[in-house]
Amino acid sequence: MRQRAGGGGFCVYADIPLAAKLLHSEGLAGKVLVVDLDAHQGNGTAAVFRNWPWAFLFNLYEQDLFPPHKEPEDFPLPVRSGLGGAEPSHGSAGLA
Repeated sequence: MRQRAGGGGFCVYADIPLAAKLLHSEGLAGKVLVVDLDAHQGNGTAAVFRNWPWAFLFNLYEQDLFPPHKEPEDFPLPVRSGLGGAEPSHGSAGLA
């Protein structure tokens, strides 16, 4: 079920699509690609971008997290839960 009347995740206002629309309408961007590396699908951004042929979304997210209904996207990359990886190395950056 699509939700248009309010925020469905952590963003009440679709700030990224608003910025993209402003840049495009001002002639400052011809095409826009948003790279979303959040834990959940950016379903609001995906829903808005679907109507804009000049806007694209690359979205990497955990497939079993919110929202239960995934919006169609240009470049989705859902990953399974529990996917492991290398531990972060802070030594080379001088961080403790």
